[in-house]
Amino acid sequence: MAGTRSLALLCATLLAAGCSQPDDGSPTVSTTAGPSTSLPDARLGPVIQELDGHPEWTEGGSEFEVMSALPSLRELCVAVTPGDGSELHVMVDVDANPWKVQAVAIFDEVDGPHITHESEGVAGNGHLCTFVLLGTPDPFPSDPADIEVNGGVAAEQAAAIRQALHTTPGRFGIDREGAPAINLHPVTGSDDETDCFYGVVYVGGPRAKVLIGLRQESAGWGVTSIQIVEQALHAAEARPPDGC
Repeated sequence: MAGTRSLALLCATLLAAGCSQPDDGSPTVSTTAGPSTSLPDARLGPVIQELDGHPEWTEGGSEFEVMSALPSLRELCVAVTPGDGSELHVMVDVDANPWKVQAVAIFDEVDGPHITHESEGVAGNGHLCTFVLLGTPDPFPSDPADIEVNGGVAAEQAAAIRQALHTTPGRFGIDREGAPAINLHPVTGSDDETDCFYGVVYVGGPRAKVLIGLRQESAGWGVTSIQIVEQALHAAEARPPDGC
């Protein structure tokens, strides 16, 4: 599957993200939820138990293996493979304690996602995690000019944002896998020297919301600040009172 991460990388991602959350005593070491279900993070245990308890969501699947996980704006998207070889895309509510299932989609390479469960809060969006987990078929671009930038932003500013996203994708909440895009909206109340933009970063589906500050120097526009303001498992940074 495109976008699949190794369990080692998944474990590092979840453990690092957990460090930014309040300590509620939840274990973050590898554990098991059953005799044949291995987990990279213990907080996924209740999620697997929910899947076990609702065979109508999984069309009878069992013996689940977590293949990959990526954060979206508010939810964690987890790819799970039952013993029968099918693939489930599970939307996880990480604000709940314990974590809980919000939606399940069974993915078919021909027909796409078949949604089997949606909670009331995400009705109509149960397919979102498919786009997040699959990302895009194109690789991370070798040229910053190939990064898609949309929205009300001047060409010179867009070029500076492309360069920043290409150089330091981690500051935008993504890695170097898949082709990213960003949709920008100007922020009112910027100071006289800094232009501020909110941007939603996509790699297939929405991955993070960021606040970007730019200033014009003698050499042209440059990005002076990048803050992740919304992403599951990420402790959001408050917007400074003086702009970006």
